[in-house]
Amino acid sequence: MVEFLFAYGSLQDKNVQKEILGRSLVGNPDILENYAIQKNILIDNLYPVITKAPGESVMGAVFTIKEDDLHLLDSYEGESY
Repeated sequence: MVEFLFAYGSLQDKNVQKEILGRSLVGNPDILENYAIQKNILIDNLYPVITKAPGESVMGAVFTIKEDDLHLLDSYEGESY
């Protein structure tokens, strides 16, 4: 099964992708409308979250991944996500 993943942080980095999945992903730049990065709300005191914010947008990329990839990526992100 194919999944689509929107990434706005470290998962856009090809080196991070290779470390987690053993390969780089194919993706396209995209924008998540009506959301904003909240740099004052951090997961594990490191990573900013995104929250609904009418009129705002978050730049990132959408990647096509396999269902198995999603489990590996979830493990990388941790339970906080």
